[in-house]
Amino acid sequence: MFTRYLLVSLTYLLQSASSEATQTIASVDDYQLQRSCAIPCWWLGDPDDNDSSDVLGRRLQCCDGVPCRDVKDSCYCRPDLRVSASSHLSECVVRRCENEVDFSTAMNIYDDYCREKRDAASEPAETEATATVDLENEAEETAIDRGPGNQATADGSSSGAVIPVFGAFLVLGFSTLAIAMSIVI
Repeated sequence: MFTRYLLVSLTYLLQSASSEATQTIASVDDYQLQRSCAIPCWWLGDPDDNDSSDVLGRRLQCCDGVPCRDVKDSCYCRPDLRVSASSHLSECVVRRCENEVDFSTAMNIYDDYCREKRDAASEPAETEATATVDLENEAEETAIDRGPGNQATADGSSSGAVIPVFGAFLVLGFSTLAIAMSIVI
């Protein structure tokens, strides 16, 4: 029971952290390769400068003021705002670049960026569900494989009370998390 609660809590925290990340579309390779006429439809100024403004983020109403900075992926990539993003990019890019090809490129950049962010946000949940099943199987196997008198005890000896011990380690990105050490007496 404790194990499931811990895993559900960890999943929620990881998804919250990834959805609160600030959008970084200007650092995507394809963004850098688009024609310069399309750039002002995304940003006014250099995205790395503090006085620049996220034009698309402002258009999507993901920020209140000007300059619009630090727009969260959770707003920028909301599926229900894709139509608004498409409308803005269509109007702006076609007007500035005078062709549909640059608009298609801009929409591909937006869609690919947001798909990557959604996939990254959903990965921990899938991994957590697998870990839960593994923990249950491990606990069940531990209880079956060890008979009375063959159990581990708190001091490391093999006699005395039944204390199945199990643990799981979960690797997420660059960090390794030790999860769910529990002792059942």
